[in-house]
Amino acid sequence: MAPPPQKTTVAAGKQNQLSDAALFIDKPPRLIVAINRVPGGINRTLPNETPGASVPAPEGGGDPILQACGANFVNAILEWVDLMLRQGLTEAWWTEAGKAGEFPDPEESWARKVAELFTGCAYGGPDGIANFPDWYKSLPKPAVRPMVPISYIYQRFQMKYVPPADFCTAKVLEEAPLSENTDPAYSLFVACQHLASYVLLSRGFIGEQTMYGIGVTAGSNEQLPIFQKNGGQWISYKHPTHGEMPLDANYAITTVGLIPGSVYCYDPYGAVNSFIVRARRSDLQQDEDGMLIFDKGGDPMLKRERNVPIQQASAEKPGRRDGPLSKQYGEDPEDVDNEPTFDVRVTKIQATGSHIGAVLRLDNPRMSEKPPTPEGSEEAAPPKAPLPDPPRRLQAFESAAINWVLDRTESVPWQDDPTKVTVPVMLNYNAGMFEADWGTKVYRGNHYVGVGIPPVASNLEAMTAFMGKARPVGIARMVILRKRKETYPIWPNKSDLLFLSRPMLTWGSDPHENYSPSRYLMSLRNTPYYRDIQVYWFLYAPQGKLAESMWAEEARSKSLGTFLRELKATLSEYNRAHPKNPQSLISQLTCASAITHDDHGLVKVGWRANIGGGGASDTLPGVLPYFFVQLKHYLAGALEKTQGEWEAQYVNPALVGPDGDSIQLPEMLSPLEEGAEA
Repeated sequence: MAPPPQKTTVAAGKQNQLSDAALFIDKPPRLIVAINRVPGGINRTLPNETPGASVPAPEGGGDPILQACGANFVNAILEWVDLMLRQGLTEAWWTEAGKAGEFPDPEESWARKVAELFTGCAYGGPDGIANFPDWYKSLPKPAVRPMVPISYIYQRFQMKYVPPADFCTAKVLEEAPLSENTDPAYSLFVACQHLASYVLLSRGFIGEQTMYGIGVTAGSNEQLPIFQKNGGQWISYKHPTHGEMPLDANYAITTVGLIPGSVYCYDPYGAVNSFIVRARRSDLQQDEDGMLIFDKGGDPMLKRERNVPIQQASAEKPGRRDGPLSKQYGEDPEDVDNEPTFDVRVTKIQATGSHIGAVLRLDNPRMSEKPPTPEGSEEAAPPKAPLPDPPRRLQAFESAAINWVLDRTESVPWQDDPTKVTVPVMLNYNAGMFEADWGTKVYRGNHYVGVGIPPVASNLEAMTAFMGKARPVGIARMVILRKRKETYPIWPNKSDLLFLSRPMLTWGSDPHENYSPSRYLMSLRNTPYYRDIQVYWFLYAPQGKLAESMWAEEARSKSLGTFLRELKATLSEYNRAHPKNPQSLISQLTCASAITHDDHGLVKVGWRANIGGGGASDTLPGVLPYFFVQLKHYLAGALEKTQGEWEAQYVNPALVGPDGDSIQLPEMLSPLEEGAEA
């Protein structure tokens, strides 16, 4: 889509109102705001009406929503969403918040593509969500090294990768042969270390050569080749007592050489090589006979999956820090359920409270101006001291609460104000994947460990183009509801459900048909009749056998119907062998997010999974959890509660006219292959 001839200043729901564009003068580009800066446009089905006009009442009166011609307004919504989903995000970048043309390429094209792919993703480990069955049984043996699922997931995002057989058996992983990735893919779930790893990989680096194939961790990454070779560097923060300190952006940029793609790390224990924790026996590694396993230094070895909080310590023992007594063990750590406890020296563990973030953009420094020569003077004006450049700033791409992380609060209004459209699509600002505001310092509530600066990207333009072919591995489903002012009961009237689409893949057959969460957000911007109708997209990530097939490199060419048929055959075979513990299709899916809009046509992530606890949801009608919590039930009375019919489409019978007029699905919303059922 060609860029607009000029930036728009029209506010949603207030088509003739002056813009608040001046608020963006000193802001970086931000997709989370830019999507809601796109003008509403005229409702395509009501040429003389503004967006969001009420559903027209039927002749003779009656319910304007449930009427024989109701399919007409539902079709208008579907056509609009289909159009907006296809056109992409160009219009958003050409708003005042998008700032297209104000930051130089190729860095800006790269930053925009990273934001387009990962804005709005859910919080969680991609490998834990995928949960590939029998992963290790498929790997070659004997192996020099194991290949963990996250290595495979990162490989799927790279331009080239080391095949699993070579990954496991090559003596030197960095020198193993590479294969071309013909079908790039990425996860709808990322935590801080995964997002930072994706940002580094998006610079064109090969994870097996630069990060041992497992990415970066939330803590020190000094040992990784990406920060030791080819101009990369790791700058550790060192302090005698290691008090709480932030990353200073100006120092990092002007003195250290911070560049886009750099990562900054925090750890609650500071930049120490090891520390001692008090652990129970169940926290420790044991052999088949139940005997404790000790490391070379004679300390019991902690289980990899356990993050044991530090116990009250004394300064006499090296590596120990003073700290509060952990509630996990009660007041007396020596006497909890009569389970023995041990002093365990821990090295290179990612402790609870660790964090890592990535740098997306750097600001443009103000150039000092030389004083002009006075007119008519033969001699130059006396030299004047140049104005000092302002402190340099960075823009983070984060998975954490940005107002908590940065040293400043937002100056742009972040309230759902109908007179402005500066509302971000992540309305719950305590969690999310998105671009931050400019920051001069970055905190995290614990100790700054250091910053990793990668080598200069040699093929950034090629990698940016390659990312345009990456498909989010997921399934989408649309729900259209009647909007009610009163609070929904847990079991609402079945008439509220107007339309439930079949599930559809989050990609198409063409390599550039890829629909990220941000594109689903854009598709609901200013939907027709948004005052009366509520539209939702539910995005799901596959698990188990379904994840195994959807992550595969040849998956681009398969339809959802093919995936579901193969899955049902696999599950039938499994259930025959395990009649007491059967599995269904719903066990192979996890809802990542629910995307919707507000009463002003502004879009938002209404709910986002946060695997790891904490609040990450806006207030949703009580009915909606039944569409994504285990997917066990549909709206009461509207559909049969049969798990085997999960992929069925539903149209409210009241919307079907006497002549059979019903919902007309655009091609985009017809997910199963034509003429075939799953």
